[in-house]
Amino acid sequence: MAAHGGDQLNRLILFFMLTAASLAAAQSSAKNLALVNGEAITEEDVERVAGGRLRQLEQMGPQPQKDYERERLAIRWRALNYLVERKLVRAEAAKQDISEERLLDREVESNMETLSDEVVAAFLDVNQGRMPLTRRLSRREALSQVRAYMTEQMSKSLLDAYVEKLSRRYSVETFLDPLRTEVATAGFPARGTASAPVTIIEFSDFECDHCAALTPTLDSIQKYYGDRVRRVYRQFPLSYLHSHAQKAAEASLCAHDQQRFWEYHDSLFVNQRRMTTEDLKRHAASLRLDTAAFNSCLDSGQKAAAVMSEVDEGYKAGVSSTPTIFINGRMFSGNRESAEIKRIVDEELRRPPN
Repeated sequence: MAAHGGDQLNRLILFFMLTAASLAAAQSSAKNLALVNGEAITEEDVERVAGGRLRQLEQMGPQPQKDYERERLAIRWRALNYLVERKLVRAEAAKQDISEERLLDREVESNMETLSDEVVAAFLDVNQGRMPLTRRLSRREALSQVRAYMTEQMSKSLLDAYVEKLSRRYSVETFLDPLRTEVATAGFPARGTASAPVTIIEFSDFECDHCAALTPTLDSIQKYYGDRVRRVYRQFPLSYLHSHAQKAAEASLCAHDQQRFWEYHDSLFVNQRRMTTEDLKRHAASLRLDTAAFNSCLDSGQKAAAVMSEVDEGYKAGVSSTPTIFINGRMFSGNRESAEIKRIVDEELRRPPN
């Protein structure tokens, strides 16, 4: 009887040992999608956060496989970025021995700017065509909704910038396939050959200080990589913030008609504080463009629709601020250091050809 009981106990011990070993093996084989300061974020972690959205995607009606795969990847990236953000904020809060809420209040919320009534109204006026639902509201209600949207975007932008700062302080590696967005390049101002393995598309505003700061960086990147990098310029004037940005964008396209876009582009960024209509004409004259054709093009407003069409395409691609660049479809917002851009370009150059 005692022997029988001992055998049963041994079998139970063996069972639990095997179960523990199987669990450990399963955990060790879990695919890591990121490492944050040496701490893993697994595929299971991401699936747990993204599960509801992924199930909704599965329940949607038939859609092209390419669209389905991209949306599935986008959902997983949003979940992964959230988990990375939480780990970084938690690590920094612990380091400073304060709560996460206090840290974010100090680093994000306290840096929020008060949006003036004029800026909110200008944003609504410029973008009302892209927000058809606001037409059903009173002016006051529409402005209230726009203010809430702009405030949310500002908060997100500040949080993203802070998380990016933390990601340089603590090591972050991600292993999920990059999310890529298709952005048209045909017919737009470009430097470099169309066959270059890496294309950098820049959505920019000639009156934007950060865009001006990024310009020499992109110049140096193109010089460094030569014919391996192609650069494409896309218009995204923030007219509600910059009173001359729309007309400057039109002027650059008038110069493009004379195959002088890049010279004019450089002139505008060097002379950012001189962008009245008369200044724009003087820049063209200093570059010895056909001033009669240029002035007629600018005064007639014939490029206005083309500029607004590019802004629409930018919004559809996810652009909300300038500068925003796409490196082989991978989106990066804000001014970026040369080393970071080179790292991404090198990754793309190592990719096997399609």
